[in-house]
Amino acid sequence: MSVIAEFERRITAALERIERGIDRAAPAVLVQDPDIPLTAAGPDALVAERDAALAEAARLREQADRLQTAVTQLTRQLDAHGLDMQR
Repeated sequence: MSVIAEFERRITAALERIERGIDRAAPAVLVQDPDIPLTAAGPDALVAERDAALAEAARLREQADRLQTAVTQLTRQLDAHGLDMQR
């Protein structure tokens, strides 16, 4: 789950950078991501980055939900096997 937490942290940071950039409404602002070299990006690029970050966040939420479902199912199976072994 730490990988998902790291993705969520990075997406949140990107969304905050986007929000600050859009709020300034400057013709061009600098966007810095640790994995992307410093580049000048206009408001359209910021909106595209925000949309991509939101899509990635939704994908990660779906993945986390699937993982949680799998953990729940495996826990139930483990409990059932434990009861079988006690008998």
